[in-house]
Amino acid sequence: MQIKLGLVCCGVLPNRIVKSDACRTARRIINKYKMLNKVKRLIHIFSGRYINVIVGIVNMSSFDYHPCLYKLVPLVRPLLHFGGLIATPIFEHFRFINNYDMIHPVDVPVLFAERRQYLTSEIVESPSPLRRNAYGQCTSSAKLSRRVLPQVVLERGLALWGNLFKETSRFPVAIDERNEKDSQIRADRLIFPDPVEPPTKKSPLELKLADLHIERNSISHHTVDFNIVQRDKDKKLVVRRGQPFEISVSFYRDVDYEVDELKLVFEIGPQPTVANSTKVVIILPLQEGSNNRSAELWYAKVTKLEGKQLTIQINISPNCIVGRWNLKVVTYLKAAPRNEYLNSTSLISDVYVLFNPWNKNDMVFMPSEDLDEYVLNDVGKIWRGSHSGLRPCYWSFGQFEDGILEAVMNVLSRSSLPFPLCSNPIMVVRAMADMVQSPEGYSILEGDWAADYFTGTAPTEWTGSSRILQQYTKTGRQISYGHCWVFAGVMTTILRCLGIPTRIVTCYQAAHDSDKFVAVDIHVERNGKLNKEGTQDKIWAFHVWNECWMKRPDLPSSYSGWQVVDATPQEKGDGITRVGPAPVRAIKEGRLDIAYDTTNVISEVNAYKCYWVEDESGEEKLVEVVNEAIGLCISTKKPGRIFTGMNNNDRLDITNQYKMSQESRDEVFNSLLPGHKAMISRYLMQKQSEDVKFLFTMDDDVMLGEDFHFEIVITNLSDENRDINLSLRIESVHFSGRGNIKIKQEQILLTIPPGRNHKYSSILHLNDYLSRSAGQFSFTAVVRIIVEQTGCVYIENRDFCAKMPNINIVVSDALKVGKSSEVGLQFSNPLPISLTGCKFIIEGPGIVETLEVPCKKVSPRAIAKARCSVQPWRHGHDRILIAHFSSDQLKDVDAAIAVDINRE
Repeated sequence: MQIKLGLVCCGVLPNRIVKSDACRTARRIINKYKMLNKVKRLIHIFSGRYINVIVGIVNMSSFDYHPCLYKLVPLVRPLLHFGGLIATPIFEHFRFINNYDMIHPVDVPVLFAERRQYLTSEIVESPSPLRRNAYGQCTSSAKLSRRVLPQVVLERGLALWGNLFKETSRFPVAIDERNEKDSQIRADRLIFPDPVEPPTKKSPLELKLADLHIERNSISHHTVDFNIVQRDKDKKLVVRRGQPFEISVSFYRDVDYEVDELKLVFEIGPQPTVANSTKVVIILPLQEGSNNRSAELWYAKVTKLEGKQLTIQINISPNCIVGRWNLKVVTYLKAAPRNEYLNSTSLISDVYVLFNPWNKNDMVFMPSEDLDEYVLNDVGKIWRGSHSGLRPCYWSFGQFEDGILEAVMNVLSRSSLPFPLCSNPIMVVRAMADMVQSPEGYSILEGDWAADYFTGTAPTEWTGSSRILQQYTKTGRQISYGHCWVFAGVMTTILRCLGIPTRIVTCYQAAHDSDKFVAVDIHVERNGKLNKEGTQDKIWAFHVWNECWMKRPDLPSSYSGWQVVDATPQEKGDGITRVGPAPVRAIKEGRLDIAYDTTNVISEVNAYKCYWVEDESGEEKLVEVVNEAIGLCISTKKPGRIFTGMNNNDRLDITNQYKMSQESRDEVFNSLLPGHKAMISRYLMQKQSEDVKFLFTMDDDVMLGEDFHFEIVITNLSDENRDINLSLRIESVHFSGRGNIKIKQEQILLTIPPGRNHKYSSILHLNDYLSRSAGQFSFTAVVRIIVEQTGCVYIENRDFCAKMPNINIVVSDALKVGKSSEVGLQFSNPLPISLTGCKFIIEGPGIVETLEVPCKKVSPRAIAKARCSVQPWRHGHDRILIAHFSSDQLKDVDAAIAVDINRE
């Protein structure tokens, strides 16, 4: 039996408190069980009081105020074992208890809520995404069973029994919607039950109302776009560290600063302590304007005091732990005797604390106006294709969508990163990269480069991160499948959601150097076929990673700024689980000794490309070394609006930020293996005596359905004839360099007179590549030339791809928030074959969640049409609606349109 309840507390309370919603709900629960009814009547006979069942386990910090209860440890321990095991099956019946670990962590009471629906037993679905279970782990599959329940009870039992005997711990109750007065209260205000006794100056302040000023605070903290602060139910406060925010609290009696004292307690994690910064206690001076202010510390001050109401300004330290904190208000009397430590603890709400790139004291501070792009923009562009045919695709980051913030906090909690280190963006970035792609099975995405995706979703069919994170939150299992741009897209969503400035970078002709010696070996057979069995080195047509902005206090100040983070497992099981953060400047300087993992990225963008060819005796010979063929057209999106269609005007070329100077390249050359270094030196000497040159060109602007044209020009610079053995081989290839399929091969022998040149032309027809392209129409061409007289061998290979057709997106009328509108989708089939298994996928933050729209079989050269409806929930100018078309024969067709969404 799956257990979601840690314990049942039974407290003896007066009749007066029965009026509260929580107790009325508890009474309904009790009445369903005859056994508990009998117990209630027995207690009533002897004590004249009613029994109230409070479901939940309270935080350990409440025990701080009852040190005398430690004396009860020998008695309480066996009672907790027995009581927990007996009470659990009774409440297992209720569905809302079955979702206990999805409502709140074990250190927050289940009854804590802002709405009546959380307090009823009729609730079926979890009202919020995954949270921590009893061991601080966020996973839907982690269940508490009877055999582990005693351990949980022991960890939390003393605090639980402390609150059993202490009637001053109070939690918000539901607003009675039948009460006209209650229904007018804003959703960000929390109502607390009436105090047990009439309030006097001899008793601590009892909290009546807490107003979090969510709308005002979220605007000043640049968090107003988060759905969690806008939704009608269960709003939460989202703030950024290093910046003050305000709350208002009202009590049942006037505040007297000569009598009363007040503490604000912030806690995070399963066992918060002041020592490791997971618990912060702020003593609040109850006089207007007084505080112990410091920009580097937590502080609070009263900005307004009017009788029973306080307005408090709270400043969060810029070095604060990022995550979901619990905020409590503790009130007590200054003159209370030591043996009567009277106090009242009220749990106000969860407060989400994020990094603050607008604050100069935060490690992620970015002195730029580009934060609208690198933190707040929820749609972006990712360049793919080949360096000769840049192909942009659109990606919905959706960091502000419903449930995404909770999902990101879930990912952060599930990582192996201890809570105290969650204040350091360097450690957070490394932990998140590990969580996105770890091969251990607990990560978000599973990578697969075998082009067989029947058991999951093909990487080309993802249009954004939201659906991936929502599925992971729901199932707790890896989502299949991802490629480098999918890993980078999800990583961007997570880091921007946490407040770390992040962008996506594409590098064309990216090297994967397996031995990390900055030289990539390409083995070519004599017939021109690429032999990939002899080496694990590969060159990807393109590779996508992230850059995030932060200070690097662990390095010289010149290495702060953009840092490379690669969340893609480039080789399954090769031991690489993450790359970065690696300073971009260190990569350009060739600094192999700079943390973290700069060697990996230096190889990807600055490696030597070494061609090896078998001679007639079967031995391999180094025949070509190219030092400018790796790391081409390194691209990212410019800050600002997105250009739709095939327009690349929003592309920013940052190649010069990565490419090394010749001096740095010479230093890196000295780090090569001695064998490589010696062979490259011999090759460079031999290269000076060569007397044949060749030039390989092709048409890069070819639409899918058309033919490719190639031209090879060979020039004889010698005084003698040169006999040339020319080979041209064209293969269909995966972008990662795997799974090559031969499409065409041509081989000719020719003689070139002295001082003359020869031009050779070839055509790759549509019928040649149509059935061998695996749906993405990416290819590689290998040209190999052998000079018979000198034995010199010349090699060049080039990746290329066909340009995909566009999708026509038509919006029928002006889009308005809350109003359904029709969207038309059209796609013209450029191929002379029918397309089956056709579907459109549309997505747009604030417009529509991921929606699949199937369509009928599309005849050759015909038009595919589909219609769907969208109902936007967020207004704005130039919001992006993404469309994607996929079929069995043709994949990876993207388009987008910018639309304006008006208010209702």
